Amino acid sequence: MKAKVNLPKKDIVVAAGCVVFVIMNLGAIGTGGRMKAREVLCRSNLRQWGVMFQMYAEDNDGELGDGNWNGDYSIESRGYREWLHYLRPYYKNDHKITLCPMATKPWSRGARGKYSAWGIFASSSQYRCPYDGTNWSAEIEGYYEAVIEGAWQSESPGDVGSYGMNNWCSGMPENKEQIATGYMAGGSRPLAGAWLTFNVKDADTIPLFLDALWLAGSPRQIDIPPQLELGVTQAQGSANNMNRFAVNRHNGNVNSLFLDFSVRPVGLKELWIQKWSRIYTIDSAVRDEYGDLGAIQNMQALGAWPPWMAEFKDYFDINP
Repeated sequence: MKAKVNLPKKDIVVAAGCVVFVIMNLGAIGTGGRMKAREVLCRSNLRQWGVMFQMYAEDNDGELGDGNWNGDYSIESRGYREWLHYLRPYYKNDHKITLCPMATKPWSRGARGKYSAWGIFASSSQYRCPYDGTNWSAEIEGYYEAVIEGAWQSESPGDVGSYGMNNWCSGMPENKEQIATGYMAGGSRPLAGAWLTFNVKDADTIPLFLDALWLAGSPRQIDIPPQLELGVTQAQGSANNMNRFAVNRHNGNVNSLFLDFSVRPVGLKELWIQKWSRIYTIDSAVRDEYGDLGAIQNMQALGAWPPWMAEFKDYFDINP
């Protein structure tokens, strides 16, 4: 004999209301409706990442994760620990949340353009986890499907994703004397620009983790937008790191997690007026110590947005 379940009246009313809501909206769910649902799910993913970044902060005295300070990719070095490495104990290789629902097919499976995911990486000593030496790559028959289904059990995680980290949100190098004069990997990003800690002023203006064509990037105020919507096809090799994030996945927006763990959409043109680093100047007609004007002034010197971006919402006057 089955047990009888007695729901409180208010719960029955709420459940009935939910059913009515779903029925009323079934007819409205077309391509646009599915895209909107994926956009909402994308923000839900980023909120989960916010919880994991917050857990990491609590476990590490408020410091941001290790940065790629010296370009040394060896297992023994602290020179290359991306978020994939230091957050792995928290997300436990769950690739369902490393993928924006709009971009789930990786480069290794032929995907290109704004709806592509980075990965799955080719076998290389460069792509080994500094903590345990396992290779990120595991591109074998049935692997991708197993990753998406959460059924992959190998020690080689074979990372794939469509979000990227603002690499200026990197933590303390072992040698703190490097902060004043050192550079991040590649030699063009001064350590003076790194945020180092979660505990900074106006953290809600600092992008931390967002929709991206590559797993990380370090935008500068001199970066210009891609001339073609699908013009960035090798984001990992681009010196213009803003192009890694200027990807039209959500109707003229990307979704972003900020350093205060809040989540919101960011307009593509709005990317240029976010506080990406300590040395990123948004609005200044005076050149900084690196010889650069503010991001707004650099865009005004360019004179116009690329045609594919022209109709998106404006956040500052490009033709004053």
